[in-house]
Amino acid sequence: FAKNKTTLCSAIQIKLSSFSISSIRPFTSFNPNNISKAFHSKRLWDSNNARKNYLNKGTLKKDFSKIVVVNFPRAVESISDGDIKSYEKKVGDFVRENDIVCYVSTLKSDIEIRAPSNGKITKILHNPDDTIPVDSPVFEIELVDVIPETAQTKTTQEADTNKTALNTQNNINNNIFEPIIENPTEKQAAEKGVLQETKSFSNIDLPIITKSPISPIRGLILEKMKFIQNEKAVLSTFNECDLTLINQTLDSFAKEFEKKHNISISENKELVNISLWVVSMCSAIKDSPIINAVIDSDVKNIIYRDYVDMIVPIPNTVGSQINAVIKDAETKSFIEIFKELLSFQEKANKGTLEVEDLIGGTVSINSSKESLLGMGSIEENTTVKLGINKTTKKPHCVNNDPKRIEKRDIMMISLTYDHRIIDGKEGVLFLKRCKEIMENPIRLFINM
Repeated sequence: FAKNKTTLCSAIQIKLSSFSISSIRPFTSFNPNNISKAFHSKRLWDSNNARKNYLNKGTLKKDFSKIVVVNFPRAVESISDGDIKSYEKKVGDFVRENDIVCYVSTLKSDIEIRAPSNGKITKILHNPDDTIPVDSPVFEIELVDVIPETAQTKTTQEADTNKTALNTQNNINNNIFEPIIENPTEKQAAEKGVLQETKSFSNIDLPIITKSPISPIRGLILEKMKFIQNEKAVLSTFNECDLTLINQTLDSFAKEFEKKHNISISENKELVNISLWVVSMCSAIKDSPIINAVIDSDVKNIIYRDYVDMIVPIPNTVGSQINAVIKDAETKSFIEIFKELLSFQEKANKGTLEVEDLIGGTVSINSSKESLLGMGSIEENTTVKLGINKTTKKPHCVNNDPKRIEKRDIMMISLTYDHRIIDGKEGVLFLKRCKEIMENPIRLFINM
């Protein structure tokens, strides 16, 4: 560095201890001896006063505010690019740490790109609808310690303005088909359901039909649906399951369970329900290994797998359903599966699900908690999907005894399967086996 006594590079980066200088511009009045002494004296740069004095002398006039380039992260290994969906902030806006700056739409999901710290947006590097590769820069932010009060007020006002605009748009959408009534006579006629013939509609803005592009993730879903329809012979079978006994058992042990595991059953009923069905499916697969098999890509061989990776739905606050994979589910107990689901749910709410949590799977479960009867489409590299639905109170013949009709907790269940590899009898018996385990879990202990 000291050997070059004529000029400095326009872009150098020097890091000594915790202090850094980035993007130093060329300057005059260069004294190599002073610079060399300053750069090689650790004590000088470790001292804030010495550094300030050195800068105030005019030797280095540089703003040390830090510019950070934020890249498009790799959320899933199979994703190589994405489309810029929208920017929530513009150049010049101040943002707080973890504020959403941009949405990128990928084949898996919409990814939120957030501010790494408090700062000011200095540059936006792409336009909406641009396709960008993973790890490419998206925007630049100048980090600041404190956001100016005027900027905070502006941010609040913008939020209020957006809310007002949204409400106004909703009102417009709700009233778009209402006729414009200019006088009381026409109002009375409209209330009677008749518009006067003299009414002119020339000043009414009729709704405009617009086209909206399909998002990458929706396009991938459509492709998968069509692939399953074309390549697999999909059939479904149905049954109903009496969950009264298992619900009563859970209620009776709820307090002890919460005391031992520090987890509330009542607050996590959906995850408890999914965990129980995972256990019952893994047990039933031991009697029907074909359920866990799959046809290879050449349609020449049936591949039997000696492990069960269960694809399960994860309830979350984000909105869209997220499927995660419980690896080696057949080796895990109910409480282990339950805790793993809780971990998935926490990650989904925070947006921190990892690639390993999402890939793979040999069988799957679909949960339609608000539907009385539903079934899902089969996932790739799987052969079956179990559909669980809403539990309702219904009159039911206990043990098929017509003299014992009681109000019971009944759930309709379904099994969607690939008929190329699973015969109808095998599909029906597998679903019946899952139902029997859930209706009387003691079967697990006596191997029945």
